[in-house]
Amino acid sequence: MTSPKGVNCGAQPLKKFQLEALGFLHSFMNAARKNVSEGSEKAPRQQSSTGANVAKSNTIENASFTTNQPIGNTSMTVIYEKRTYAVKVGEMNEVKRLYSAEGWPALSAGGHDKNLIGYFTSDTGDLHQLIHLWKFDSDESRRAFWIKLFADEKFMAFAKQLRPLINTQNVQLMVAAPWGPHP
Repeated sequence: MTSPKGVNCGAQPLKKFQLEALGFLHSFMNAARKNVSEGSEKAPRQQSSTGANVAKSNTIENASFTTNQPIGNTSMTVIYEKRTYAVKVGEMNEVKRLYSAEGWPALSAGGHDKNLIGYFTSDTGDLHQLIHLWKFDSDESRRAFWIKLFADEKFMAFAKQLRPLINTQNVQLMVAAPWGPHP
């Protein structure tokens, strides 16, 4: 997908199999949430319409889930997006300077920070990484956000300076687990 100015903003619409996977995860999470709260036991097995041996009830151990939610249902669940930028060795200080001086001011002035959970830098494990975590109500709102951000001239002026300092970018979409707190 491209922004109005034709810039590839990396916010591609999800493909059918990705939406099906998110639908399955949503069903799994809802069933698991229900079972964690109800403390359900293992259920007897039954034959599904596809011939698979599945549980009669939704339990974490023996799961029977349906993915009959409409594909592309934008209200199915909150989506978290984790973006990891592998910064060129020796360039992290410049990345931090650019974000502080231009990136963050452009994000906040344009109102683009409302979905942001936070920015982080790696301290152990894979080093030289800048990680940012975002929260969206739907895939549609996620895609609309990136289109709007990449149409922002101040942010794009910052991004032009940042790109040469980045080796790779990894984008991971996540849904919340059925236990524990969620941002």
